[in-house]
Amino acid sequence: MEKSLSDMFEEIWNKYHKAVCSIIFYSHSGSKLFGITGFKYGNRVITDNVVAKLKEVNEVAIRFYEIDGMTVFREIRYSTKDFVGLLAKETELNNIGFTFFLLSEDQQIGLQNLEFCSNCEPVIGLQVLTIEYQFDYNNIALRPGFITSYSKNGNGYTMIQYDGSINPSVNGAPLIDVKTGKVKGILSNRDLHIVKAYEEMKRIADNNIETLEQVKGKWTFDDIDPIQVMIVSQNQLKYAAKKFYTSFSLKSGCALEINYLKDLFDMDREPDFE
Repeated sequence: MEKSLSDMFEEIWNKYHKAVCSIIFYSHSGSKLFGITGFKYGNRVITDNVVAKLKEVNEVAIRFYEIDGMTVFREIRYSTKDFVGLLAKETELNNIGFTFFLLSEDQQIGLQNLEFCSNCEPVIGLQVLTIEYQFDYNNIALRPGFITSYSKNGNGYTMIQYDGSINPSVNGAPLIDVKTGKVKGILSNRDLHIVKAYEEMKRIADNNIETLEQVKGKWTFDDIDPIQVMIVSQNQLKYAAKKFYTSFSLKSGCALEINYLKDLFDMDREPDFE
């Protein structure tokens, strides 16, 4: 008897939910700044290389979850310095936008393991799913979808376009073929227009603040420094942009095709780290 889609979803979730983790970043005050997704492949966790560009972050928590998706099965914490030191160099991975770090034997106990597809031919209409971290709900979730198209990004890499719920915390999540249970791609939002617009807005605000800081305190009116007021307004703009960015949700997204990553994540290669 052929399995139903819901049966296949349940089977993949049961088999692989402990292969997917959240990677959460905390400030010096203990506030949760943001988080993304990673997944276990062999003895390593693969994720988006945004983790190598941490700013204003004090601590990193990697969490794997029980079958309910919200109860923490294992938590691993690092200081920012120690965590960055675990990451493979960008040049080790051809600056492709992803990185990984190794897990010790003790850290791997009880965890599951995802596999890459062996024959990743482009198939439009293919039923896929993601297992991804949800920042707002602080859990991992299964999200069904299907492949709608393929495209090339600015670096010439093939991106899988798929229909599904998209938000910033899904970066680094696996895109899984429902029929085989194998990873076809890794989610990346960096090529979405909304992400590029946020990065550009942040860059402009940072440049404005840097310029304003150079003349701060040179003029005052009734004991008010107008330059300081302008700096505050630019920081408010950055804050508003970040809140919008971290809460946006779209119905289509992109994943880098796994063919580009198979050799880079080969278990027999001795990795080089930062």
